Amino acid sequence: SDRQRARIGRVIAPVQPPAESPHQKEEVPAGDDAAALQQANEAERAYVLFWRFVNEGRGAHDWRKNDLRLINSIVVPRMFGEDARINWSHPNLGLDELQHLVDTSQVLQGAPAGRAASEVS
Repeated sequence: SDRQRARIGRVIAPVQPPAESPHQKEEVPAGDDAAALQQANEAERAYVLFWRFVNEGRGAHDWRKNDLRLINSIVVPRMFGEDARINWSHPNLGLDELQHLVDTSQVLQGAPAGRAASEVS
């Protein structure tokens, strides 16, 4: 658009950071922000994969160790208790264990169908 072309043509002067004050809060390093973002992305992916499994079954995805590791470390303890685990290092066994957890779960008895299953890329 014309507005975008006008913006691209402008020269923007660099902004100088304000002088440090001894009373300023300590800044969080960029590495911590990146780690937090990665954890959030992993948690989102874990739940999307889990709901795909619940709604579409084990044949809906080419399950890899990392997929099951994410589900085991993020979803399983929150939904099935801190002591619940699946064997993610052996995908077929891990999928069997996850199916058993889902089948015997009181929490998932009224789970809505189709939740987040189509969001996995």
